[in-house]
Amino acid sequence: MRLLKGARIYILLVIAVCCYAWYLTQKRFLIKHVLKLQTTDVRAKPNLAQLNKHHILDGKFADGSIKWTSNSEFDRIAETKNNVSWSSDESSWNFDNGNDTNPKRIYEWNETVVYQGLLPLVDQLDLNNDGSDNKPRIIFNRVGKCGSRSVLDIFRILAERNQFNMIESLVYTQKILPPEKEEMMAQVLSQLQAPYLFQRHMYHINFNYYGLKSPSYINIIRDPIARFTSQYYFKRFGDGFQQRTWTFNGTESEKYQTINDCVLNNKYECSQRRMFYILPFFCGNDPRCKYPTDWTLARAMENVRKDFKVIGLLEELHDTFLVLEKTWPTVFRGCVNLLMHPSKGQQLNRTAALTKAKEKPSPKVTAILKDQMALEYRFYNFVKSRFHALKRKLGINKSLRQTT
Repeated sequence: MRLLKGARIYILLVIAVCCYAWYLTQKRFLIKHVLKLQTTDVRAKPNLAQLNKHHILDGKFADGSIKWTSNSEFDRIAETKNNVSWSSDESSWNFDNGNDTNPKRIYEWNETVVYQGLLPLVDQLDLNNDGSDNKPRIIFNRVGKCGSRSVLDIFRILAERNQFNMIESLVYTQKILPPEKEEMMAQVLSQLQAPYLFQRHMYHINFNYYGLKSPSYINIIRDPIARFTSQYYFKRFGDGFQQRTWTFNGTESEKYQTINDCVLNNKYECSQRRMFYILPFFCGNDPRCKYPTDWTLARAMENVRKDFKVIGLLEELHDTFLVLEKTWPTVFRGCVNLLMHPSKGQQLNRTAALTKAKEKPSPKVTAILKDQMALEYRFYNFVKSRFHALKRKLGINKSLRQTT
């Protein structure tokens, strides 16, 4: 018995030491990151057109900047004579999309290789382009379970019709970006040929921090409880896309547990920490954005005012499209008509995208969730008020909505 008791004490001591070591590591990283943000506002970094292929090292360039891609990838691209070539002065890559009268408009980007799919890049960074002309630069850092897949179907059609570049990331799970990845994304997105729309599940990037002009951000959010409910059942049963091979990481009883039982039994999946989801998309990649604090809310609101030209509501998707069409007519012209008069294929996709087997939270559970999601609702109401003010400014009223 004494040996067993001693073993338990020993195990607890080991666990305590490990936890303390982890805490010190995280604290040191956070302090280092915060000091870095406070002492450095802008960093001059080379753009893609200035990268010299003869200076590539294993992991970094000779000047110490981050490595954009592998030597083998540069060699593979350089050998594709019909698509890309090294310029005569050895200062940039030249890209050829083929037939200029019918250029490619939709690109898929594997971010592990910068030039995968031959992104439509310009030779020089256009630091004066703020997207206010006829060549908007738009980032749709879409929030999960807010109807974005149905919206993207429409955006893809518009890319072909209205002749803008649409870049779609093939990375679906990495929402928070480490510093090196964030910097690479900022550099690449700043050198895409405008007009363009880039879509990805990711947290806000502060382009000004890297000495770059920020593109215009857009997003669509929804009532936090409705979003959480949709995500809860989506994890268990997926949606109507039959090509998905769906698995749930849990027991059979946990899979069929209703959201009401999950909340009332205080399961970890329905704890307050797990309900904090929307705010980080607008707060950014700062480590502090992971935590539900007043600082996170304030930073998110600040970024919205600074960089997000339009944040619509899924509950008011028609009006959201009206706002987009009025704000960037060269890009979103015709989006309202496509929403109101979908093709048969679009109708099937919208039906398939609906999460299966949803059960609404009871009034008691709804009250608990609202209390636990207090910060999310403060942000949601802020966005909602801002969106309604934008509609009034653009003259979007009831009569216009009915006749459109």
